[in-house]
Amino acid sequence: MLTMVEAGRRLWNDALAHRKQRWEEKRLSTSYSQQCWILTGERRVNPLFRELYSQAGQEILHRLDRHSQHFSSIGRDTRDSRSSHGQGRSPTSKHTTGQ
Repeated sequence: MLTMVEAGRRLWNDALAHRKQRWEEKRLSTSYSQQCWILTGERRVNPLFRELYSQAGQEILHRLDRHSQHFSSIGRDTRDSRSSHGQGRSPTSKHTTGQ
């Protein structure tokens, strides 16, 4: 059981590092299907990844992909809302009146 947990943690960290490195070096994003393809090859040579069920590995990569998409959309949403409002205020800022 502990080996499977370690394999899952390692897969998440390695896949995230791959996404980060590819973006920093080439400004290219990495898709879920690309990382599944990489995982298939890694399972052949890495005994730790062989311990992880295929479906579990795919689910880990799918979650990472969703988190990455959400993370990249945060910057776009913030810039878009600031430019459309022209003021750059957060939606939670309150206007106070003298009491």
